[in-house]
Amino acid sequence: MKKQLSLLLMFTLIFLGSACSDDDEKVPVYEFLIEEELLTLTPPALGESYSIPVTSSQNNTRIDFEVVSFPEWASSTKDLTGLTIEVQENINRVKREGTVIIKQLTSKKSIEIKIIQQEVEDNASLKENFNASTYKVLSIEPTIIGYSNSPQYQWTDITTDDKPIILGEAKDLPFIVEKAGTYKLKFHIKDGNIEQTLYTEVIVGQPEEPYSEKIAKVFEYKPAPGWKLNEHGFSAGDTNESINNKIEALLKDEKTLRLGDFGGHIIFGFDHTIINKEGLRDFRITSSTNKGNNTRPGIIMVSFDANGNGKPDDEWYEIAGSEYHNVQTIHGLDITYYKPTEPLESYKPGDNYLKFDLKNKIDSTGYILKKFNGMGADAIYPLWYRGKLEEEVSFTNLTRLPSTIVMNGMFPDQSSDKNYKPFEYGYACNLPNSDKIGTAIDISWAVDTKGNKVNLPGIDFVKVYTGTFAERGLMYGEPNSDIQGAFDLHMLGEEIKTIDNE
Repeated sequence: MKKQLSLLLMFTLIFLGSACSDDDEKVPVYEFLIEEELLTLTPPALGESYSIPVTSSQNNTRIDFEVVSFPEWASSTKDLTGLTIEVQENINRVKREGTVIIKQLTSKKSIEIKIIQQEVEDNASLKENFNASTYKVLSIEPTIIGYSNSPQYQWTDITTDDKPIILGEAKDLPFIVEKAGTYKLKFHIKDGNIEQTLYTEVIVGQPEEPYSEKIAKVFEYKPAPGWKLNEHGFSAGDTNESINNKIEALLKDEKTLRLGDFGGHIIFGFDHTIINKEGLRDFRITSSTNKGNNTRPGIIMVSFDANGNGKPDDEWYEIAGSEYHNVQTIHGLDITYYKPTEPLESYKPGDNYLKFDLKNKIDSTGYILKKFNGMGADAIYPLWYRGKLEEEVSFTNLTRLPSTIVMNGMFPDQSSDKNYKPFEYGYACNLPNSDKIGTAIDISWAVDTKGNKVNLPGIDFVKVYTGTFAERGLMYGEPNSDIQGAFDLHMLGEEIKTIDNE
């Protein structure tokens, strides 16, 4: 019994000794640290980003911490390697100071990082010279620091000292000219009482191959169903590429290309930028229209190759012609046409032949009627359409112009002076080619989707689509727009004064 008590006492002492030993042995806590030169940051007025390692004082390994506070202009976050501080631009004309505070979770130690950011100094800089090519836009972009109180800008061409030309009043200048040479430009910036003037030169050369005043490339031909649409040898075996190649050849010879019914379009481009010259009209679209008997106005859209990739994928703007603000003009329409389910010959004159859905504030469904045989007036669905287009074709965000047709029973009223009366200006397939003024278009007439005027330096791409939607009885096809070509008036040497379209 005594032996058992002795063993129990011995184990108890060993256990207590062991417990006391564990309590006395403290786990070391290593304080975090930041290199001394990073404890004070002096970012410039433009702002700066900092990546600051936060490590253990013992073995240089990452250690856990939290961000306690930072100035609103110097956002601070914890990342994989330590601390990231993003100091924003200081737009004020006074120096500013702030502190970032971080705290270690284990030791509760805090570290403060002081930030002293310099005040802004108003300054602008500009390259001494640029190189450019005729009929191509060069974007000249000065570097601006400060000037935060609604500065005013002005670009002036001072190549001829006695005839300075104001080129623009925005910060950046889209510069384009048609003649080679060296151009001297002045850039002036004013912000309150602070002003600065800079100068630069643009050396403009000629391209290796001369540009053409005509259409250079067809990007898309997407007609709506229309009469005589599959002429010119278009067939079911064609692809989009082969169709475009055929159309380029047609337009090169200035032959007529029909766009089909409302919304049907073509997109084409030039091998240069057509310059938007102040006070002048800039390009012309020709068609088969003869004055007095077949005006079929088409909407014109234009686009500038802002991203410089040579593709019509930038913003499109509508040429606001004379009827843009007409109360009978409808904007924002969508339409879908459906391929007839039966062959053409199975329909009788007057039958509902080709279905369409028209969408605006109120959706409606209707039909293009079957015409009398032998007139070649029936709407034909494009033979070469593939995939979903084989069954239906849609066009969106269209402008529908008032009809120019006055009907008298089953026929257009040829005795009415209002029948086929063309619009004043701003449309394709509206006036005869002999009307050099009426067919000429000013790029400055372009507006955005809200009807606001836009200031384009020039255009590279044009889209034309049929702008009316009306029946002409059972003897004639619907009034489909067409084109025969498009031309840069400046390259042709034509100076046609513009009019204000507001």
